[in-house]
Amino acid sequence: MKRAKFFFSFFATLFVAVQLSAHDLTPTKQSGDMDPLLASITEEVKGIHEKLGGLADEIPEDKYSWRPAEGVRSVSESFVHALGANYFLMGFFGNPMPEGFSRELEKQVTAKADVKEWLDKSYNTASEFIPTIDPVTLDDKVETPFGEFTKRKLLFVIATHGHEHLGQMIAYARMNGVTPPWSQKQEGEG
Repeated sequence: MKRAKFFFSFFATLFVAVQLSAHDLTPTKQSGDMDPLLASITEEVKGIHEKLGGLADEIPEDKYSWRPAEGVRSVSESFVHALGANYFLMGFFGNPMPEGFSRELEKQVTAKADVKEWLDKSYNTASEFIPTIDPVTLDDKVETPFGEFTKRKLLFVIATHGHEHLGQMIAYARMNGVTPPWSQKQEGEG
């Protein structure tokens, strides 16, 4: 009986060892596969882009200067702030700022077509750049104006910040009588 348990344990251990050795367990891309975290964040960024882009299309241009109260970002400023944060945060991963980008962009880019162009460039850049990040570096720490963060946490900030402003833009749209495109069918508008 002891011999049977020994052989069972030995072969079970050998089987597991062979299975593990067949897979490279380092968190890097293999055979074109993307790291699961990077894939998830990329999908979130694409979803935010689709919805923000849909709202940017639906909100009339004459509402781009609308703001809910004095001292609060307007529609165009809020879109530009959201897209600008992508560039700022990706900079901590080594992605350079695009030509023409500055902190004053929120005040400079106000026309609907220009906002849409910058929005698309920012979110397309993020969707293309995030998968290129080396997963091994995600626990590296970087100093930001808001304190020290790991690169992993900065990825989550990219997604959560985008969702924060998506919620804001949904509220702005609704306050101006605009139904988000993905809600129109649910509400009988399309």
